[in-house]
Amino acid sequence: MTMILHTHSSNLNYHPHIHVVVPGGVDRGRRQWKTRKAKYLFNQKALSKVFRARFLSAISISELSMPKKIPGKWIVNCSYAGKGVSALKYLSRYLYRGIISEKNIISNKNGFITSRITCRLI
Repeated sequence: MTMILHTHSSNLNYHPHIHVVVPGGVDRGRRQWKTRKAKYLFNQKALSKVFRARFLSAISISELSMPKKIPGKWIVNCSYAGKGVSALKYLSRYLYRGIISEKNIISNKNGFITSRITCRLI
């Protein structure tokens, strides 16, 4: 399993989300790893509820602070990314470049980064 955490959308709005590639699952009865023949591993609605509950529980146990306005419903999009190389190619699109390109970083001093953002007006 490989997971990528993003904290912003492509237009730099605050939008925490993850991209995950899961090759299969665990058969608890047999205590072994198994691959799936279906196009997805989990039901989207069930995964959304379970992930949200476990994530918020872990944050609470860790005594970390959370924003006051946490959406009551989280969105999960389970989609088939292919097998092997095609699944890795899907994930590599999110790893290839950072959200802020190096040419747009103006300074990096004392833990603060100043960057240039290009906006296009419509």
